[in-house]
Amino acid sequence: MPVVGIPLRYLRRFYKEDQGVDALVAVFHEMGCSVDGIESAQRRICKGCGETAEYVAPQAPDRCGSCGREFRAGGVDFEEAGPIDVVRLELLANRPDNFDAPGIARSLNGYRGVTTGLQSYSVEPSAYEVFVDESVGRKNSYRPCIACAVINDVVFDDDTIKSLMKLQENLHWALGRNRKFGAIGVYDLKNLHTTIRYSAVKDDEVRFVPLDVSGESPAMSPREILSAHPKGKDFAHLLEGFDRYPLLMDEKGTVLSMPPIINSEYTRVKKKTTDLFIDVTGLNEQIPLTMLNILVASIKDAVPGCRIRGVKIHFPDHEMVTPSMAPSPFRLDFNTCRDLLGRPLSNGEIIDCLKRMRFDACENGDHADVLVPCYRSDVRHEQDLIEDVAIAHGYKNLAPRNIRDFTIGAILPAEKKKQELREALTGLGFLEIVSIMLTSEEREFEKLGLPVKENRVIIENPISADQTMVRTGLTSGIIEILANNTSNELPQRIFETGEVVYVDETTSAPREDVSLGVGIVDSRAGFSDIKSVLKNLMHEMGHAWELTANDCALYSTGRSGTIISNGRAVGHLGEVHPRVLDTFKISNPAAVLEINLSKLGFTR
Repeated sequence: MPVVGIPLRYLRRFYKEDQGVDALVAVFHEMGCSVDGIESAQRRICKGCGETAEYVAPQAPDRCGSCGREFRAGGVDFEEAGPIDVVRLELLANRPDNFDAPGIARSLNGYRGVTTGLQSYSVEPSAYEVFVDESVGRKNSYRPCIACAVINDVVFDDDTIKSLMKLQENLHWALGRNRKFGAIGVYDLKNLHTTIRYSAVKDDEVRFVPLDVSGESPAMSPREILSAHPKGKDFAHLLEGFDRYPLLMDEKGTVLSMPPIINSEYTRVKKKTTDLFIDVTGLNEQIPLTMLNILVASIKDAVPGCRIRGVKIHFPDHEMVTPSMAPSPFRLDFNTCRDLLGRPLSNGEIIDCLKRMRFDACENGDHADVLVPCYRSDVRHEQDLIEDVAIAHGYKNLAPRNIRDFTIGAILPAEKKKQELREALTGLGFLEIVSIMLTSEEREFEKLGLPVKENRVIIENPISADQTMVRTGLTSGIIEILANNTSNELPQRIFETGEVVYVDETTSAPREDVSLGVGIVDSRAGFSDIKSVLKNLMHEMGHAWELTANDCALYSTGRSGTIISNGRAVGHLGEVHPRVLDTFKISNPAAVLEINLSKLGFTR
């Protein structure tokens, strides 16, 4: 899990209690923030741009991360600024509002009762507008959603600007999923026109200077950035397959950025910057709005004198003003809270706990009306509020007690039957395998010569082309394992018991059954060998059975059968067709069988 380093000196600027390091670490743990340790970091100041870099000795930077100036030995281009103490916190993806010093201090002050209740943020109007072109719309699969804000009267120092940039990257990880679902751009507002256009351009339409590029001809086209710039190469996969590139540009032709890849050098934020323009682009509306709220709230907490201004965004089919820093209303039932926590907390104690977690809460009969701040993206249900009540009350104060009823654990009947089958197959010389449940239509059906089943369960957002569905049987996995072991000695005898999933025709809902798959590869493996295995298994299970002929394309003609038990088809077996063996590059005969154990009474 990623770790963020927060300078203790900077944290104490916002955290109002004067505590020693050990006491502070203890409070972090009580709040659920895991502390990775306290370390001493060195600081190096660039003499060219004044940027301060933090590092842990002996890993000193050899150049400035802001202006690129090379740090030569002897301190010609830099000066050491002395060490600082840094607390290293593990980032929990469910609380991205705690990813920087202002955010974690906001939570600390509430938890310790220093400053409680809702932290409110007001948004003033501005003259800035963003026009979203149809070229970045959903039909083009670019990044159709955008949220923006203007921040005036910002006063930066080294700690504040570094904290802002670290928060930006950490939000990219936690909510943006490495910029795929949300990417942030922060710009110096000074030279920008009030009208900004968000569109997709061809490679030869625009050239601009991306961040951290120097030289005689620093301007680059979008395609050059993706192929040559370090950030472009890192995130080029997000725009793979497109011949147009998303671009933010103002009415004067000033390029702000190419989301989600890189900002323009012209709009770089520096220590002397006083006004900011912020955008967050993404694939859906909610994540950019959430990321923007967290970032804007953190800037306001870090620089209380700054002003938040809204930006009017014109989409092709609607308009909206962002950011909306308004809290969200929730309801918490007092009795439900007491039942889940097992503590006789009074209504007032529950209200107090909610306020210490920085919510606004008031009693309303048998429930509390709660206002959740705009930066709390993790609160989506009443249970989330109850969890925060537990944190504020203190998990250490939840006294353990014996349960009233004791039970003795035992293996499930179905698992006992599966274990008996495993022992039987092991006794017959078979090895057990375990394969993953996700597969693809090609692996499950096409390579076996089978038609694609309409009742398969499809993965809506597959991680790869090999994991587009949930397996409906074990046979394809058995054959794949045999194909992956063609260089090993013969005979090869394997089996697997596992879940298969398909859509039940009677309920139109997914159904999960337990199946058994068996495979043999040998120089003389055939129908009689696999039938002999079936005979032993059915005897072990105590089921009468018979075989009927089938014409499954997986098997050789006349060398296969459907397994019938209690008047219903429960499986199949046979010699694998030479065409299938050739597809999998298996050079020896193979035979397989599969039985749906759920149809034989194996219940969970």
